Amino acid sequence: MRIVSFSNTYHPTVSGVVTSIDSFKLGLLNAGHDVHIIAPEYSGYRDTEPYIYRLPSLDLPGDLNFSLALPSKSRISILMEGIKPHIIHCQHPFLTGDLAATFAQDMDIPLVYTFHSRYDIITHRYMPAIAEIADLVMDDVLDRFFAKCTLIIAPTPTIKNFIIENYNPKAIVQVIPTPVNLDHYCDEVKIQQLRSASNIDGKQVLLYIGRLAREKNLEFLMTVFALIHTKLPETILMLVGGGPDRDRLENLAEKLNVRSNVIITGFVDHALIGCYASLADVFVFPSDSETQGLVLLEAMAAGVPAVAVKAPGCEDVLTDGGGLLVPLDEQAFSDAVIELLSDRNRRMQLSHDAIITAARYSLPVITDQLIQAYELAIVRHNALNPNNP
Repeated sequence: MRIVSFSNTYHPTVSGVVTSIDSFKLGLLNAGHDVHIIAPEYSGYRDTEPYIYRLPSLDLPGDLNFSLALPSKSRISILMEGIKPHIIHCQHPFLTGDLAATFAQDMDIPLVYTFHSRYDIITHRYMPAIAEIADLVMDDVLDRFFAKCTLIIAPTPTIKNFIIENYNPKAIVQVIPTPVNLDHYCDEVKIQQLRSASNIDGKQVLLYIGRLAREKNLEFLMTVFALIHTKLPETILMLVGGGPDRDRLENLAEKLNVRSNVIITGFVDHALIGCYASLADVFVFPSDSETQGLVLLEAMAAGVPAVAVKAPGCEDVLTDGGGLLVPLDEQAFSDAVIELLSDRNRRMQLSHDAIITAARYSLPVITDQLIQAYELAIVRHNALNPNNP
């Protein structure tokens, strides 16, 4: 098959969406399929791999590490005619998603969409003053977009139920999580280099991986860490990632008197995620807006037990074991982490369970699920469009 993936974000941005695109690209290429990616340009960035095509865009200011795509059909019309895709797979329901839907209709081929984000939660967190209006607008955008799709991919069963209950789309809704590339686990030399550079010997390390952004609920985590550190002063909180909230989090750490015990790495190469995970005693994940919580699995693949907020995405991942789910409550979260850090046997058992759970999300297994879903989408599209050659 020839697949074209449209996305509002791609390298050099670091995010779960980018990881998902890259993981499935690798899996599909390994399985003998062709993958082309269409994404925004980033000033000063040049791709080193083939079959990546960039749209005109506006670089957003600050530490957002994001470019706003300016979808241009004329810019890539000849390209799309040359590729002759069997499937168009988009990662967002607007901007490049609109462009993807237009090409899918014009070329009479299936449109596949992955529901990566809980836009309802994000709008409430970033636009509380107009949250009600934003909800209505976003619901309308999704209703209209879903009507153009043949297949909607939900990363977890919880998100599938959310889509069906709130939008009742005519498209197929199928659960396909983002896979974990277990080839990244683990380079012992790099692990030791990171350990030495981080100066964490003799410490118990709590690890967070992901963007430093408001929707990740990191103020909650910083407050929780301050409670933990009061009882266990030899703990370190390591935040692996960067983003617009870095300065705010550093200021909060200062205010809570834990700044010297907080390590913020900034953005790191995704290939090092497994190595950073191997430094940790417990993975701490406060986000309540995840559709899957891929970083949970990436940490668990390195045998790190997790403590996560009981919320969609995290609940699905941890159902099979490997960590603890706790309420969105600072005291409850800190108590769970303290108990786990104080019980080595429990950590070892959860570590074993984590590795087993993560293995179910391996790249070949999940890629095969995606290929079967693509084939189903083509059959369904052709059945609904009998004049399709």
